[in-house]
Amino acid sequence: MDRGYTCRVQLVAISSRDDILLNRIWRFRDAAGRFHLHTVKEHEAAAFVPALQPLEFAGALLLDAADDDGTGMDSLVRRSTLEAQEAGAVDTITVTGAGLLGDYGFGRAFSGVVQQAGWDGRAARAVILGGGPQARAAARELSSMGATELTVIAGSAPAAEQAVPPLAATTRVLSLAVGDPFSVRALAEADLVLRLDGSMDVPFEVLGPHLLLVDLAREEMSRLRNQALNVGALSFNRRDWQAHFLALALTQVLGTAVEAAPFLDLFHGS
Repeated sequence: MDRGYTCRVQLVAISSRDDILLNRIWRFRDAAGRFHLHTVKEHEAAAFVPALQPLEFAGALLLDAADDDGTGMDSLVRRSTLEAQEAGAVDTITVTGAGLLGDYGFGRAFSGVVQQAGWDGRAARAVILGGGPQARAAARELSSMGATELTVIAGSAPAAEQAVPPLAATTRVLSLAVGDPFSVRALAEADLVLRLDGSMDVPFEVLGPHLLLVDLAREEMSRLRNQALNVGALSFNRRDWQAHFLALALTQVLGTAVEAAPFLDLFHGS
């Protein structure tokens, strides 16, 4: 018997500087009618985050969080998760009865990409190219997946050291500056390479079918990815990470499971 019950569609704001991405997201419709994604071209969180609660949004996803310094986020959210506190950044905001909750889901989305690939992190060696909150979150995930050796290569040795949070004792960590002679050896021995900084390159001779490359360069098909694919390496790009991030962040904001597959189809379709 129909009792007149209707499911309320929840609104979620999505901000990014990537117009192509926003256009694709604008076309997305949840098959179950649970949520609507409202794209926001204004990338400054302070310009729209305070309006989330008055306008009855469920939350917001900040896809360019890694490009911002995070200044002022503490004043925009009422409280933050341990992941956000450790990263010093926020990319997911949930509207709760107690105010806005800030979280940082980059690492979990990165984990989703490599798990989809069937990558086994136990006893693996991994290299992260780049620093900042993304490197800290990824390092934490790789250690939890069982990586025994992790090398972080950043613009300077101090930047690389700052990018590594306290990890399990079973993970050996090396922090190197770009140009350090040992970096080539670390890349040659790596089972996985995560490139956060598109200006950092990987020597062609270290690529091979043994490698999993996650390249978050702006280009959907970077020169590095093309080289990796040509020698049989398994490779994923920024769109793959964004699809997993949207699914995991929406699951948190909405409190209901959202799958990555529809976003992967949307981002990789014509």
